[in-house]
Amino acid sequence: RSPPEKDPERGRSALSVGASNRGSAKRGATDFQRGMEGASVGLESASSAAGSNLRNSLRLGHFELSVAAGARRAANSVASAARISVELMDDLVNPERQGRLLERRLLPWLKEKESDFRANSFDDDTKAKAQAQAQAWISTDKVVTDYGVPRDIFVPYVEREREQSDSCKRMPFALLLVAAYIFVVVEHDKAPEVNAVEDSIGEDVLTRAKFAVVEDKAWKNFNDINSYLDFYSWLTMGLVPTVFKQEFEWSRPELQEESRPEDFYPVNSSMRGVYVYYNRIIGGIRISQERDETVTGCREWAPGLQEAYGMPCVGGQTYEQPEMSEMRFTPAPKESRVTWLYIQKDIDVINSEVLQMELDSWLDKRTQKIQVSLPVYNAEYGIHTLIRMNLFFSRGGHIWKVIIPMSVFDEFFTAQTLQYDIVFCFCLLWMIFTQSLKIVGTLRRKGCIGLIREYLNFWNALDWFSVLGGGAVIMMLGYLQKFISELNGQAEVLHEAKKGDEIGYKLAVDDYYTMLEAAVNYNHWVRHVMAGFPLIIISLLFKSFAAQPRLAIVTRSLGRASIDLGHFLIVFTSIFGIYSIFAVVLYGVGIEE
Repeated sequence: RSPPEKDPERGRSALSVGASNRGSAKRGATDFQRGMEGASVGLESASSAAGSNLRNSLRLGHFELSVAAGARRAANSVASAARISVELMDDLVNPERQGRLLERRLLPWLKEKESDFRANSFDDDTKAKAQAQAQAWISTDKVVTDYGVPRDIFVPYVEREREQSDSCKRMPFALLLVAAYIFVVVEHDKAPEVNAVEDSIGEDVLTRAKFAVVEDKAWKNFNDINSYLDFYSWLTMGLVPTVFKQEFEWSRPELQEESRPEDFYPVNSSMRGVYVYYNRIIGGIRISQERDETVTGCREWAPGLQEAYGMPCVGGQTYEQPEMSEMRFTPAPKESRVTWLYIQKDIDVINSEVLQMELDSWLDKRTQKIQVSLPVYNAEYGIHTLIRMNLFFSRGGHIWKVIIPMSVFDEFFTAQTLQYDIVFCFCLLWMIFTQSLKIVGTLRRKGCIGLIREYLNFWNALDWFSVLGGGAVIMMLGYLQKFISELNGQAEVLHEAKKGDEIGYKLAVDDYYTMLEAAVNYNHWVRHVMAGFPLIIISLLFKSFAAQPRLAIVTRSLGRASIDLGHFLIVFTSIFGIYSIFAVVLYGVGIEE
């Protein structure tokens, strides 16, 4: 702490007067007392601006001198005290003379030296008090020249300063990494285009594919399927007429009755399979189900109840309350009874096939899940979309319904996205380069042991974890491009197979659907990884913020409050868990989720 530098001039003058009057003990003592009072007033005035702690520490006017021992002894004491006070005042008011003053208690390694202060003419009691008061402070120059700083304190301090300086310099780089990744995500994800296609198809299925006609108006949609009969009615009266448009539609019935021959689309017409104006249905509608054939009876511990039940149990208690992860994916080994309604067939033929499914009891009590899939391609945005309309059959009798669209672009790397990808890759390579230099420098200076002790810390591990996370994102994007290339190639094969025999066309449709399902599923996991990588980037920003005093206020506050927050979390979790138990017991039966 630097002492005040202004008002002590008045005290110095008074002390000089007291030191020159050695002729009379009484007069010398009086002048010295006045000097001490002046010094105290000056120090008090300056210290009030610097803080109450500094004023209490630097007040020098409390020296208690005894002048009753005699005139000569009092005069010598006054002169010695004045000389010491003037020298100390010079140190206080001229910090540039010996450097900044520090409190000795902050430097525990200092050793006391009797030669630091000259008080040879003091009586023992006065000398001890003056030395104790004066030795509370020491200049930085004296610390350096007389004592030095221990290595175990100096080296870690320099290392911390260097790390903070490096972190501060890396802040622009961290911000560049964040900006590059933001553009990579935005350009590759293209959420508005994907949402435009997926929402339009999903909304059309819900609002137009209706059944249960009363007075020439359909009243139910996909969400109203609550029985086996509803499913077949929705399929024949709602979904098939909505998707399989094989003639031009007019706004008025009288115009529809007067349709011209060219208004009907032939079998190989390009208009068959056009859905919601801009989307092309690929292949047709694929219907599959998941079944449980393993259970052959009810629980054995209640045979009497089984007889009262009067019918066999079927098991398959999998989708009582299905989660989204279960809704999105159906493992291939579990799929059975796969049926295709091909888009090139006439609608009468398709309706007859659906009727045959109902007659053959395609849907029965062992069915756990039905997935109605609609593969679509939109050339306006270049998007392959797979619409999954899932129905989950609970063994309680309820049917859960959900429509899940999943999409992938037909070209993932474009000229616009590549420029952001290159910047992002450059940031990752720069991190690898800087960390490699740090490893080599540590090995040269400290060897393998120094590498373990100094380099292996949390922040360096976080840098490498960031590199691995960013590299994983780039590799997954590249592997996704492989899926997309194969899917585009199969779409071209499917178009050529349409001109050939029916068997080859069906095989090509199956291959296309398999590749589309693999591509959209993999793209789903890529998006999850891309959503998790920003958590690592936030940690890098916190490392840079810690080097800035203003920016570190929030991070340091959270760090110092972490223990209290942890204790609060324990209390909050306990109370929240108890209230959750209350809610489940009282209201859990009456809610769906």
